[in-house]
Amino acid sequence: MQNRTNGVRSDKGMEMKKIILIKIVVGTITFLIFTFYLVLRNNIKGQEFNIPFYILLFPFFMFVIYGGLISLFADKVTERWKRFPWLVSLLLHLLGGAIFPFVLSLVINLSQTIEQPKIGYDTGLLPLGLISSAVYWTVNILIYPFFKYK
Repeated sequence: MQNRTNGVRSDKGMEMKKIILIKIVVGTITFLIFTFYLVLRNNIKGQEFNIPFYILLFPFFMFVIYGGLISLFADKVTERWKRFPWLVSLLLHLLGGAIFPFVLSLVINLSQTIEQPKIGYDTGLLPLGLISSAVYWTVNILIYPFFKYK
C-alpha cells in the first residue's frame, strides 16, 4: 500500500471504497433475493403481492446498512485469521443475524414510543435473522471474486 500526501488518494482509501461498494452490491442482491422469494411465495399461494414500496425500503436499508456493518466487522476480524477464515466469517454473520431481532425491536419500539420503549427479543424473528445472514454471507462469498484487488 502506498501513502501519498500530494493530493492523490491513497490505495487504502480506494480499497475501503471498493469494500463499501461490495457491501452495497451484496446487500442489494440479498434484498432482491428475499423480495423475489416473497413474490414467488405469494404467487404460489395464489395471493397478490401488494406491499407498498416504502415498506420494502426498510428491509433494503437493513440489508445494506446492518448487513454491511456486520460484514465489515467480520472481514476485519478474519483479515489475519490463518485457519478457516470463512468459518469464522460465517459464525460472525450468523451472530449478527441472531442479534437482528433485538436491533429490529429496538428500532421499531423507539419509533413507536419514545417515552417508554419496550425493548425485547422476539424469538420468532430468530430464524429470519439467521437465514438472511446466511444468505448475505453466501452472496458476499460469491461476489468477492468479481471485485478482485489489483
